[in-house]
Amino acid sequence: ETAVLGAVRDITPRKKMELALRESEDKFRKLAEDAQVGVYLHQDGIFRYINPCFARMFGYKIDEIVGRLGPVDFCHPDDWPLVARKIEARYRDEEAKAHYNFRGVRKDGSVRIMEVYGSRTTFQQRPAIIGMIMDVTAEKERERKLQASLKEKEVLLQEIHHRVKNNMQIISSLLRLQARQANNPHFEQLIQVCQNRIRSMALIHEKFYETSDFTKIDFNDYARRLLSYLLAIYIKDEKQITLDIGIQDVFLDINKAIPCGLLINEIVSNSLKHAFPGGKRGTISLKMRRTNHQEVELIIADDGVGFPPKFDLHKITSLGLQLVKDLVRQLGGHFELIQRRGIEYRIYFQG
Repeated sequence: ETAVLGAVRDITPRKKMELALRESEDKFRKLAEDAQVGVYLHQDGIFRYINPCFARMFGYKIDEIVGRLGPVDFCHPDDWPLVARKIEARYRDEEAKAHYNFRGVRKDGSVRIMEVYGSRTTFQQRPAIIGMIMDVTAEKERERKLQASLKEKEVLLQEIHHRVKNNMQIISSLLRLQARQANNPHFEQLIQVCQNRIRSMALIHEKFYETSDFTKIDFNDYARRLLSYLLAIYIKDEKQITLDIGIQDVFLDINKAIPCGLLINEIVSNSLKHAFPGGKRGTISLKMRRTNHQEVELIIADDGVGFPPKFDLHKITSLGLQLVKDLVRQLGGHFELIQRRGIEYRIYFQG
């Protein structure tokens, strides 16, 4: 008697998986084919897949590349060591993903700047590299032109600050010559005050000329140079006055730096002229920091003789102290005048 023995197995799950895989592959291929960036997959140094955009980017047809050419054929010789290291690192799992630029060579020999993103994958159960590539030559050229334009503007700004500083020095020299011709000690003193104010502004432009950052200047170096200049002008014995300067990371733009520099000039000049009569020894301190409220706190103090009795700040008539009030107002700030052992100005403004 003849019999047939067979086995039946339900392969529905497997068929569903195969169908899902085909659908996934179709979706990926559709997405890659329509992409406006180059999409590629290479294995063993040969491209196994590229999309139409990749082919157009390098001036080839797809069948001229797939299965025939590899990354080395599209890379400038000088950049190939970098590209080869990046590929090898991904094959060795030292680098999961890579993002870098290199010079690509088109079929006609022209060179373009390429930006590539790549990662390791599996193709036919073996390691491969999949990624995207874009021609960024135009973007890089725009960046280069922008950088060149910025450099030209930096040079121009430096030249402007340099010329302003020089013009201020010329004005100061003309005032000095005029003062000598007048042969009047009081007039000479007035001219010296004007020269100091000009010098305080010229130093700002000098600092901007010396720095590569035209948005702000470091006030620590500026204040030290200004106070050293004023000390040399007003004090003959360098041991008579001690300067105590402490400025903690205060940077100001030119709109704040010039009135602040003039403010320091007025207060310190006043101390040097009046606080230490008869060669009296003493200290002038200048402290500057940012508060927790992001205000700039400027404290200028001396331990000299102080203001005369019954002094009323609101009834002042001297140009120097009037300038102090006006400059603080220009900074959008406020100040306190404290008379202890000498005089102390506490000035606050947004900077």
